[in-house]
Amino acid sequence: MKYEIQTFTLCDGWVNTWTNYDENDNEIPSTYDTYSHAQSDLHAYLKDELREYQSGNIDSPSDVDDFRIVEIKEIEHAN
Repeated sequence: MKYEIQTFTLCDGWVNTWTNYDENDNEIPSTYDTYSHAQSDLHAYLKDELREYQSGNIDSPSDVDDFRIVEIKEIEHAN
């Protein structure tokens, strides 16, 4: 099983907006092998964002309720 972090958007509802890049610089959705790894990345993101807010670099931090971690079916990519 795989997991992804989803963000709530007004237009599309819950979607995975987190991405990585492959060796050819193609943008691909971020997925995680474990729930705890996804949770760790989300926690780090929210912590960094709070720090930026406290430093005055952004107007407001994200609300933790705008994110969720869900189990997804693994998708095979064509080679």
